Amino acid sequence: MKVKLNIPYRINERGQILCKISDLTDSEYNKKIYGDEEAEDNKINEIADEMEEMMSEGEEVPNYVPIPIDEDGNKAGGHTRTQAAIMAGYNEVSVTVLSHRKFNKQMSSYDKVFAVIKQNSKSRKKKPSVSLNEYNQLDENYRQTFKQTPPNETTDEWIKEIDSNSPIPITKTTIEKLKIVKMRDPSLFKEVDQGKLTVNQAYLKAKKSKPKKPVNPNRLNFFKILDNDPLIQR
Repeated sequence: MKVKLNIPYRINERGQILCKISDLTDSEYNKKIYGDEEAEDNKINEIADEMEEMMSEGEEVPNYVPIPIDEDGNKAGGHTRTQAAIMAGYNEVSVTVLSHRKFNKQMSSYDKVFAVIKQNSKSRKKKPSVSLNEYNQLDENYRQTFKQTPPNETTDEWIKEIDSNSPIPITKTTIEKLKIVKMRDPSLFKEVDQGKLTVNQAYLKAKKSKPKKPVNPNRLNFFKILDNDPLIQR
């Protein structure tokens, strides 16, 4: 079987494509969307424990679901599985090479973000705060790429993808409520993510709190001026 890959690889007896983890490149957008939060670290540890058990049983490959990459080894997903494999002591993972149309380094930032989200939707149980991160990254990169506000049919497509693997229904209204929560009282996100509050409950709480007014660092402090004025001090 011939594979179009610009990095070293081998194919084992099962027909799996294996690459060294050190030859794979993380997506910068993965960290922006999914972060390095404590819950993610716990997930990595949990998967690593399973992989260590696989290694003790002589399993050659740590991941049943291949890491999606482009022909240059840039990852479109599987960052958690890769970190877990490293922790378990593996130096290779199985990969699947996405078509050039689906993912490549020449893509716009918007298309790369959407590709990363599509790949993660297949394997990740998302929290509401993560769903908001996905939407915000799509919105930000769409505006940067196309220099315009995204049309309704485009945002509808985002919502459909974001909702696909979410434990709660995600609609445009949900996203707007989450934006209010983030702006007014982001501390409520933890309770929403843990299921202690619904999005609507957090939204109603956040609405009652006033957002902090930004302080202008260039604003003159009248009282400091008076304190430092030698004429007034005399």
